[in-house]
Amino acid sequence: MIENRPLGFAFHLRETWWLAAPVVVGQLGNIAINQADTIMVGSLGSTHLAAATLANGVWIFFTIVGMGILSAVGPLTAQWSGAGKENAQMGRILNQSLLLSLAIGVLLCLLQFGVVEFLHLMSQPHDVVILAKPYLRIIALSSIPMLGFLAAKNYVDGFEKTWPGMLVMGFMVALNVGLNWVLIHGHLGFPALGLDGAGWATLLSRLVGFALMLVFIGYFPALKGMLKIREVFRVDSFVLREIFKIGLPAGMQYFFEVGAFVGAVILAGWIGEDALSAHQIAMGVASVTFMFYLGFSIAASIRVGNAMGRNDKPAMRLAGWAGFAWGALAICIFVAGMVALRNQIPSLYIQDANVIELTVPLLVIGAMFQLFDGIQAIGIGVLRGMSDVKIPTASTFLAYWVIGLPLAYVFMLPLGFGLEGIWYGLTIGLAVSAIAMIWRFYWKTRP
Repeated sequence: MIENRPLGFAFHLRETWWLAAPVVVGQLGNIAINQADTIMVGSLGSTHLAAATLANGVWIFFTIVGMGILSAVGPLTAQWSGAGKENAQMGRILNQSLLLSLAIGVLLCLLQFGVVEFLHLMSQPHDVVILAKPYLRIIALSSIPMLGFLAAKNYVDGFEKTWPGMLVMGFMVALNVGLNWVLIHGHLGFPALGLDGAGWATLLSRLVGFALMLVFIGYFPALKGMLKIREVFRVDSFVLREIFKIGLPAGMQYFFEVGAFVGAVILAGWIGEDALSAHQIAMGVASVTFMFYLGFSIAASIRVGNAMGRNDKPAMRLAGWAGFAWGALAICIFVAGMVALRNQIPSLYIQDANVIELTVPLLVIGAMFQLFDGIQAIGIGVLRGMSDVKIPTASTFLAYWVIGLPLAYVFMLPLGFGLEGIWYGLTIGLAVSAIAMIWRFYWKTRP
């Protein structure tokens, strides 16, 4: 959207909100799919749930880099749109992002098919591995339509039209739940497929979601004519380089973050099962609140990218600070809520008194965790909108792998803080990242 009148901070606040709200709902839809799968697979028993957890852990470990690379599509589209590129030029981003999503999806699928043969080397129970293998093969196939969906959604988001992605994601959630009900337990005349049924439900819902996004692009008047199937299979090296300039560092940012939190899970597991359960509950709460910060981050990256395309530095600065402002408001709400309800929240997940006792202090520490997590997430987004990704990527590696995770270990064992020490270390790492991101944005957009 090209603005042609003086814009104040209130305008940017309002535009960021309307752009971010559908993104937040869509991100919460992702959480809803995962939670629905957990609940419905959990009804089959702890072995099935453990198998799903193992397979999904492998899946996200590989897929997160592809998701990060495709996150570049939204900011790049916003930059070109702000620069006033013609529809034919804009279509190049769409077609090449779909080609890229297909290539990455096939590669990741093949890698996961290979990993399936080595699951037994991960020191997991034999029954869990037997169930996890076919399930992982099915959800590995779903990587292809899922990345295609993200490429199309991020492209549409780049035009500041985030509601289509929200609506399609909502439909995918409902479809996934319905297909789980039919295929896991065998309703409406279908055979009961158990855990594999949940995998087929995920694959089918992602295929439908991808198809719906393509239909929207094909028929929405402002985007009509941009999708050209023949162009999807023709390599445009210039556009691919532009996507990789932003996307590859973004993929590494995602990988560093996910890898650090996987490391934290391993550390918690060293303490014991109850500690691991408490850690997972606290992280579950943090993952829900993070979806709000991520929504504001994506919205701010699009608006900053649009202003950058117009070479409007004052608008870049105001759009970025608007993202930080909404993030600060969300942080205040969630910090207050987590502290006030710290004794009640764990009971929503589990009734084990020992696990609840371990979780309560983590939620208090998690309140400070929220402060820095929200700021660094939005900072990464606004810098990505400016195509500033190299320094933020290095800062992310430093914050998570050089500072956060080592300190988590030091606080946990040598200093004797136990489970709480893991969260102290992660919080310090996030604080370093938050300070680096906000300073970088201030320096890049200073008057």
